[in-house]
Amino acid sequence: MLLLGSYAAAVVIEVMHTSTVAAFILSKAVQIVTNYHNGHTGQLSTLSLLLSCAGSLGAAIVSVQENGGSFTTLFHMLSPCLSFVLLVQVLCYTQTAGSVAKKID
Repeated sequence: MLLLGSYAAAVVIEVMHTSTVAAFILSKAVQIVTNYHNGHTGQLSTLSLLLSCAGSLGAAIVSVQENGGSFTTLFHMLSPCLSFVLLVQVLCYTQTAGSVAKKID
């Protein structure tokens, strides 16, 4: 915002910020659907998802404190929920893969 503050209207900056959060949410939703259809999470890291969930939860808390009930806050509240779903998928599919490997042996 510091770089664009004198050249762009506040509405333009808010739309740019909202569009990045919307793209982040869309990418998580696509990943959740892909994982469900594939039946596994592929190479997703549990640690990176845990950090993503914690970071988006922190952003949601700050957004609620600063903005109250705005449209951007809704996006920031949806993001940790989707991160948590991805984390649950990784944990569930890891346990499923472990039980299948035991049955094969």
